[in-house]
Amino acid sequence: MLPHSEAAMSGSTNQARYGASFGPFHRYWEQFPRPKVLEVVHKPSSPNGDEVPVVSLHYALWNRSGNAGQGDPKKIAEAMNGLPHAGPPAGVDHFSAVIIHAWSWFRPPGGADEEVDQSLGGKGDTARGVMPALWCAEQLKPYVRVVTPTEFLLLMRLRMHPAPTLTRALSALSNSCHALRQTAYGAKRNRLDKPLDQAELAIHEGQRALSSGDCRSAWRDGKSANTLLKAIKEEP
Repeated sequence: MLPHSEAAMSGSTNQARYGASFGPFHRYWEQFPRPKVLEVVHKPSSPNGDEVPVVSLHYALWNRSGNAGQGDPKKIAEAMNGLPHAGPPAGVDHFSAVIIHAWSWFRPPGGADEEVDQSLGGKGDTARGVMPALWCAEQLKPYVRVVTPTEFLLLMRLRMHPAPTLTRALSALSNSCHALRQTAYGAKRNRLDKPLDQAELAIHEGQRALSSGDCRSAWRDGKSANTLLKAIKEEP
């Protein structure tokens, strides 16, 4: 779910998909060592041979559990608020990943008992899924930044393999520019010429920076291009 410097929160409401993935994971749960916050393993299993990041989720919004890393939104928020956050986020203790148990019911923060028995789920002010995640996020300190699972894994890729990750990202942005030019016509094409030129220039600068080993500048240029393209796509 989340960093204390980053945190990533994820969950599933698709029962068939969740059940299928939970089964084999549960069998290995007690066999693998579980670190305090997250464990990262890299395995070259993608079609193009890239290493794929795998994150073990130490925290869970999961009611009626005796596990120290599982509980209601208040408990999980307090646990993450107490983790290291000062200085550069260079160690695993600066990061957390949280899963949202799809069938666990909770009440809003502030009550005597935020966890709800399954038989009472759906009654009154109880909720499961997205709302408990929001309740948890609202109790996090300002130094905890919530990111999506996709953003969390991208941060890992950028940290561990910056050049290949940025090369793919800049290439994807270049393809987006080309596609937008091909599909824009008439007055809209005239409006898009300037921002597309700016985006392509930023991509070119990013690629040039990357070729000289300057990943930080390449990332900034890619971010600028992405901002321009996002604004273009949101135009009516």
